[in-house]
Amino acid sequence: MSDKHKILIVDDEQRVLAAMRRRYRKKYDVVTADSGREAINKLEREGSFTVVISDLQMPGMNGLEFLSMVRDISPDSICIMLTGFAELDAAVQAVNQGHIFRFLTKPCGNDVVDEAIDEAVKEYRKLTTTRSYTYSMHVVDGVPGKCERSSGCVALTGYSNQDFYADDELWIKAVRPDFRDAVAMMRDDVINRRDVKPLEFQIEKKDGSVRWVRETILPHYGEGGEVEALEGYVEDITEKKDLQRKLIASEARYQKLVENSPGLVFQMVMRQGQAVRFSFIGESCLDLLGLEPEAVMQDSNVFLERLEVQDRAEFVRLLKESAVRCKPWEWWGSGVFKSEKRSFQGVARPEVDDKGDVCWDGLLTDMTHLREVELKLRSVAKLAAENPNPVMRIDDENVITYANNASEELLGLWGCSEGDEVPGDVIDCMYNIRANNKNECIEKEWGGRVFSVVFAPVSEGDYVNIYARDITEVKMAERKLIEANERLREFDRIKNEFVSTVSHELRTPLCIFKNITSNALAGVMGRISKKLRKNLEMADEIIDRLSRVVGDFLDISKIEAGAVELDREVFDLAELVRRVTDAFEAVAEDYGVRLDVTSPDQKCLVHADSDRVSQVITNLLSNAVKFSPEGGTIRVSASINDDEVEIAVQDSGPGLSRDDMERVFERFVQVGDDRSKKGLGTGLGLPISRELVEMHGGKLWADSVVGEGSCFRFVLPLYLQKSENTKDEPQTSIRLPGRDV
Repeated sequence: MSDKHKILIVDDEQRVLAAMRRRYRKKYDVVTADSGREAINKLEREGSFTVVISDLQMPGMNGLEFLSMVRDISPDSICIMLTGFAELDAAVQAVNQGHIFRFLTKPCGNDVVDEAIDEAVKEYRKLTTTRSYTYSMHVVDGVPGKCERSSGCVALTGYSNQDFYADDELWIKAVRPDFRDAVAMMRDDVINRRDVKPLEFQIEKKDGSVRWVRETILPHYGEGGEVEALEGYVEDITEKKDLQRKLIASEARYQKLVENSPGLVFQMVMRQGQAVRFSFIGESCLDLLGLEPEAVMQDSNVFLERLEVQDRAEFVRLLKESAVRCKPWEWWGSGVFKSEKRSFQGVARPEVDDKGDVCWDGLLTDMTHLREVELKLRSVAKLAAENPNPVMRIDDENVITYANNASEELLGLWGCSEGDEVPGDVIDCMYNIRANNKNECIEKEWGGRVFSVVFAPVSEGDYVNIYARDITEVKMAERKLIEANERLREFDRIKNEFVSTVSHELRTPLCIFKNITSNALAGVMGRISKKLRKNLEMADEIIDRLSRVVGDFLDISKIEAGAVELDREVFDLAELVRRVTDAFEAVAEDYGVRLDVTSPDQKCLVHADSDRVSQVITNLLSNAVKFSPEGGTIRVSASINDDEVEIAVQDSGPGLSRDDMERVFERFVQVGDDRSKKGLGTGLGLPISRELVEMHGGKLWADSVVGEGSCFRFVLPLYLQKSENTKDEPQTSIRLPGRDV
């Protein structure tokens, strides 16, 4: 956009327009029009012009009519009229009406036109930069009359004196609605001789912009004491208002900054020959120090006396040094505030005024928590140095940048020291670890010593931390332990072979002894005396007990060797329970114990080895009989729970503690106080039973409360029969006890 003033030249002679365009186009932005209508169109299209030069007589439009339209469209434009002698009356009329600034009589020289245009530009600048105007208003019988305004009213309001003449209400219309009553009341108060103060309000200029103004009115009194005239002064205070608003906002921001500052904002002053004092201190003084700001500003010792003696002396010394050298003040210290010791940091920047006084603007920050964190960090930083194991840091060039004291032995084995490059095998390890960017623990041997080394890459720092531990003794102990375990496994194998061999060797003579005693008791060998019968019955019972012991040893040996094979079949587990309990009825009667059996109406089909399951049930019943008191009851139940069949054997014995409930399933372990009452077992029955149940995909466990008996339960998967409608599947033959299907 051009910085030149715009000039509109209107004349019906093209020759004149061309000459003036050539003369003024270097100095001004010249626009020409050959008629009043074309000039008005350009004014409406291009906006305001600084100067409008026009002939009074133009085809199609009267010169005065044209000037009036120019005034309406662009009231700030300065008009120069060219006229002949015959048109002087009309030109004078235009001047009197305020339509033109100068009129020039044709013909006139170029110098005269140049001077007129320069003066018009100066007038335009004056009008558009004026920010105030005065007015004089006559008052007749208390009623305001016509008002004469100075030329500055155009720049301030956009309206000329002629505009105000044409509309008596134009001024009050220009006032913003919110202020109109106050403006009218102010004028009435002055006319009625009341004291008034200058009034600030907003007006809307002709171009629609809003400005703040201040109006001051002074009355002139007549001989009778009545107000006969008003002298007014109106000034534009928009910039002052903006500055005031910005100042208030700035003060609010500063106050908010002070309030939200992480520390205490303060100002200290040291006058020549006097002690330092606080000239300002923020409201956070109460929260931070527990001191009232006013008390600290009245007497700085209220604050200083709470500091540690050494820190207080340093506080004052550093201030004096800052004042002498005019350098920033920085202080660290502590004191007792709000009944606890706290640490602070103070920083301030000094300035020296014309009187030689030094003023500091500063900030006091509570560093108590930071000090605590710093102490913790220092303590943490000592961890590596105090670590009894080697700790090292290796940079991206494989150089040892840090090694604690405990690393001395390992560095000696490497043949290097801090600041040297690590050995090649360590570099190879770090290469792979850096590529994966993951911690890795590696066991390495150097100089006959074995180390467990953790390589911890730190990608942000582009280095690797090494944490090593000498595990030579641990590895030696580990090797000894492995060797001992190998020997134990060999001993265990020999033991199993021995048990298996002895068991097999015992089984044959036991069978012979059993056959002999059975035949003797049956009378095959003739009549025997009562005493001999009693001895034979005792021998027969001992043979049965030894046979069970031998059977348990053989079973546990087979289980350990993984030699037990299950002969699975589909059968009704509830029916098997009834058969086993029926067979056990006589044993229970011998011990004076009653059996109570319950089972569901539907079949409890399982796919299992019926002999092995029968063995489990027999073992559980044997334990229940052994631990139930005479006259007690053993409750045996079978039930279906979802896809499992559960068998429970509940005795009425002394019960088991929580620890014993797991120990009873350990081999060769027997618990309870009544073990000797009904004979000792091998301690293998329950371990064998659990192993057999788990081989079937089931579970065996115990529930017990001391003094209320024990309940041993086991579950087996329920056998789900396939639908009869299933086609294209091979038929499988299943065996139920007693018949084939």
